[in-house]
Amino acid sequence: VSRAERDVQEKFLLRNGADQVVYPEKQMAKWTAIRYSSDHVFDYIELNGEYSIYEIPLKDEWIGHSIMELNFRQTYGVDILGVKKGTETNISPAADYIFSEGEHLMILANQECASKLLKQI
Repeated sequence: VSRAERDVQEKFLLRNGADQVVYPEKQMAKWTAIRYSSDHVFDYIELNGEYSIYEIPLKDEWIGHSIMELNFRQTYGVDILGVKKGTETNISPAADYIFSEGEHLMILANQECASKLLKQI
C-alpha cells in the first residue's frame, strides 16, 4: 500500500509494484466535509465510492413507530445497521423494533439515498 497526493503519483506507484494507493488527505477532507457540513450526521464511514455508513438522528415522527411500520427500506432506500442510544448499541434491530427518543440510527446507504434522507431530517 502506497500513499499519493496526485493521480500522476498513483499511476507511477501502481506501475512500480504498489498493490493499492491511498490518498489520506483527500479521504480525510471528504470525511470532514460530509461530517461537518450537516447537522444531521454524527459519524460517517465510507465503504467504497458508492456506499457509506452514516450515524443520523431520528426524525420526531419516527418515535414510537417500528421499522416495519415505517417500511424503512422501501421508503428511504437505506438499510438500518443499528440503533444507538448513548453508549448502548443495538446491532441489526428486528423489524418490530420501536424507536424511542434520543436514539441515533446507523444506516447503510448510497450517496443519493442518504442525501435525500438527510434533507428530510
